[in-house]
Amino acid sequence: MNSNINKFDNKSDFYDIYRPKYAEDIIDYIISSIDKKESLIVDIGCGTGIFTKQLADKKCNVIGIEPNEEMFEKAKKNLYGIKVLNETAENTKLKPNSIDIITVAQALHWFNMQEFTKEAKRILKSDGKIAIIYNNIDDNTEIIKKYKKIHEKYCSNYNNHNRNLKELFDEILEENYIFNIFQNNQRYTYEEFMGYSFSLSYSLKEDDINYNKYIEELKELFKEYSKNNVLEFPMYSKLAFGKLK
Repeated sequence: MNSNINKFDNKSDFYDIYRPKYAEDIIDYIISSIDKKESLIVDIGCGTGIFTKQLADKKCNVIGIEPNEEMFEKAKKNLYGIKVLNETAENTKLKPNSIDIITVAQALHWFNMQEFTKEAKRILKSDGKIAIIYNNIDDNTEIIKKYKKIHEKYCSNYNNHNRNLKELFDEILEENYIFNIFQNNQRYTYEEFMGYSFSLSYSLKEDDINYNKYIEELKELFKEYSKNNVLEFPMYSKLAFGKLK
């Protein structure tokens, strides 16, 4: 993850405000498998603490791990009273055999998989599990196809960003892992739609040469699909849950 730590520099405000929460059913599913009072969860690559806070709000005993300095500072403020460490997925500094569940929300693709797996096995208890969570926009809808084309057109890092998530899940989890998809559609005003777009690691910044064209096409997309200045943005939450190989 070290080479990716700075991917979200200058994006933490957008990420904190505009990234959506994850489907509540995912939280309930994870909680159903543990004793909330006794079990210890670590949320690795916790960003500004979105998923960590959802766990904490359900009275889970949780620790956050975030390597990016800006995101870490946001997480500390958002997760007041919760332990948050400025460490990496590959070197959490946690005690061996101390964790019941590792959660990774929207972050697994940034990790060095070999080193992360080694670290996960070190900190997990013998019966410990890992929950991998992603919010994904729905590729089968017309609006998302157009949304992705805009990013393919203007964002040079976009094609390098994508990797088949199932390949990642299969790479580190035992064959019988649980896989579920939960609907998590969002309703965005124009400001929220643009804020979500700016929170993406590959989105353009103001000093990029095609920034104005990029903004204009996103604006036109919003106009085309919004009703009463609100855009229905199709999204779902994925959960892969099981033991490490």
